[in-house]
This record gives sequence, structure tokens and C-alpha cells, in this order.
Amino acid sequence: MRATILLFLLFLSFSVYGQHKKVLYLGNSYTGANGLPTLIYDVALSTGDTIIYDQNTPGGTTLASHASNATSQAKIKSNDWDYVKHYY
Repeated sequence: MRATILLFLLFLSFSVYGQHKKVLYLGNSYTGANGLPTLIYDVALSTGDTIIYDQNTPGGTTLASHASNATSQAKIKSNDWDYVKHYY
């Protein structure tokens, strides 16, 4: 249920047709193994929107872990992201 609500809210944030957004996903294996970034990409594409995304989703990672994770910090700084989403 929680994932459905988050997916709905993210979908609403892209509701204007033809938008181009850059999203960085930070999370753990639940985010990466379940393919959340690809799912959101496919939903956006079906509505005419485009998402450029990257992710860092190592297993067992928490928000506190990402705060000190060199890979997460490098990815945050690597682009002018429209959204940085953390799921765990």
C-alpha cells in the first residue's frame, strides 16, 4: 500500500504532458531489486513524459548510510537533479 501511494504521488508530480525530469533514486535492495526506477520511467513514458534517472540502491542501506556514502554523494553532485528520491 505504501509503495502504491508513493508511486501515485510521484506520478502526480509528472502529470503535465511532455515534461522532462531528472531523478536520482537512493534506496536499498527493495528499490533496486523491485525495479522501481524502471517502473516509474515506463509510466512516465506512457504519458509522453521523459525521465532521465540514476540510482544507488545497495542492499541494507538506510538514509543515514546514504548521507555518508561516497557513491551517493558523487551521484547527487553529478547532475542538476529535479528530484532526489529515497526509498527503503
